[in-house]
Amino acid sequence: MNLRTPLMISGILILAMFLLGGYAWIQLPADQQIPVHWNAAGEADRYGGKFEGLMLLPIIGAGTIVLLAVIPRIDPKRINIERSGKAYGMTMIGVIVFLTFLYITTTLQTLGYAVSLNRILPIGMGIMFMIIGNYMGKVRQNYMFGIRTPWTIASELSWNKTHRMGGWLFFGFGLLFTLFGVISGSAAWLLPMIGGLLVLVVILMAYSYYVWRNDPAIVQE
Repeated sequence: MNLRTPLMISGILILAMFLLGGYAWIQLPADQQIPVHWNAAGEADRYGGKFEGLMLLPIIGAGTIVLLAVIPRIDPKRINIERSGKAYGMTMIGVIVFLTFLYITTTLQTLGYAVSLNRILPIGMGIMFMIIGNYMGKVRQNYMFGIRTPWTIASELSWNKTHRMGGWLFFGFGLLFTLFGVISGSAAWLLPMIGGLLVLVVILMAYSYYVWRNDPAIVQE
């Protein structure tokens, strides 16, 4: 599996985050308090110092890239992750794109620019879900990447069908929130997003069980 291009794109985005963070570090006073957590209304409800506010998220992004680069080497079904190389690489890019959206928005806000977290964040999350959903149906059965329920792990048929359905649901979910961010920009997106994700989890778990239960290759007790 060749992850060179996804790693290069992700690395460029992480570098851009560090560069923006370095610029903001120079511009802000030493005792500047920076928002690090927001409530359901999109308002900051916890603040941290410059290191936490400017460097923690790029470090988390860099750690995420390292973890995703290592996973294909240690999964017992490595060959299936290699067969899912394009989906795996695009998922990596989707996650880092979202982290970059979040970081740029919050850092520009700290620097005094008029950017709306309630507009940018749902757009960033929507794009991430659309990228993941577009490639989810191509993910082959493995132990560390994808929709892992007891039934998708036990049944390859359940894995394949659940991921095809999950791909459509994730893409539609992402499109909905991208449009919401573009059109509305209000703070009313967070609770529907959490509720929607819970509904997706329940649907996909139930569907994975249903397919497993009716898989002719599985001997049911």
